[in-house]
Amino acid sequence: MNEPRSVVENVAKDARYFPSLVGVFALGLLLLFLKELSESTKQYLVPSLVIYVLGTSFLGYWQSMLAWREELKKESTYIGTRPWTFAIIVVLHVLWLFLLIAYNLYRRSL
Repeated sequence: MNEPRSVVENVAKDARYFPSLVGVFALGLLLLFLKELSESTKQYLVPSLVIYVLGTSFLGYWQSMLAWREELKKESTYIGTRPWTFAIIVVLHVLWLFLLIAYNLYRRSL
């Protein structure tokens, strides 16, 4: 039987949450220097980065639930996920990052 792992160990050993962790790190750095940031950065980049982190967190959670279903499939007759679901999640992560960049470039051009 596997010993239970702590939440930190699960996140540290799981690449599903890497985009969220990078986003949280970048957001934390921005918040450290919030007073020195330009007004447009405060108004657009910081909130859009929060939305990005929430979206990547949701995608990571969705991917972990699909992995959990695959484990259930191995233990029973449960019909699991399709093999292309991982590719869809990766495409969604890339699309979400592209939308973050596109939104901030659009706001900068106004």
